[in-house]
Amino acid sequence: MTPADFTIEKTAAGQQYVIPGTERILKLKRRRYKTETTPGGDQFLIPGTEPISTKEYLARLAERPLRSRRGQIGLRGAGLFGTCR
Repeated sequence: MTPADFTIEKTAAGQQYVIPGTERILKLKRRRYKTETTPGGDQFLIPGTEPISTKEYLARLAERPLRSRRGQIGLRGAGLFGTCR
């Protein structure tokens, strides 16, 4: 290996080569999650979510437009109002 394969790090002792895979690990910030009290016990909430009631959930479902679950199949040779002439 040549010195070009390593990265250089400044330390109190001076510049040193860093062997790949031995880099310093940065500590991640500790996350605090909100909790919600439910009949089953306390549960953590995913960031960006909010607790909603069953009534609110059903209202959201009712607001969405209806979609067909299966594609529509046309009748070959038949027009919109019967036979084509």
